[in-house]
Amino acid sequence: MCTSDDVNCCDKPRCSSTAILVLERGLRDGKPATKILLRPGTGRRHQLRVHCYHIGHTIIGDYTYSNRQDVEPHRTFLHSLRLILENDLEKLDIITPDPFDTTDIMNKWKPITICQELNERTFQTIDQLITNI
Repeated sequence: MCTSDDVNCCDKPRCSSTAILVLERGLRDGKPATKILLRPGTGRRHQLRVHCYHIGHTIIGDYTYSNRQDVEPHRTFLHSLRLILENDLEKLDIITPDPFDTTDIMNKWKPITICQELNERTFQTIDQLITNI
């Protein structure tokens, strides 16, 4: 995936959109970091990773889009928190626990400012943001 101002942009670029909502600002292993909620409006390969890279905030542990600099974390800090699948029989709404909370010492996450609580209203807000893009 590429962005429109990328010098090496692909031959046939396609539009993509992602809504971003800041949840918390804090420190991860003593370095400034921001916990965000991302909502893709389209489904392009590496879309969320590329959009974060494009605004200058690569995802923690993303070796590829950090120019091979981010090698220390035990995982890429990108997680599918909620998945909604609708079909003719039923609507599945699957929400997983936040794997980056402060209870897991491997995450080394210390929130300083809570900008937005993670709840149903937050999901409604980001859905509205993606609708308006």
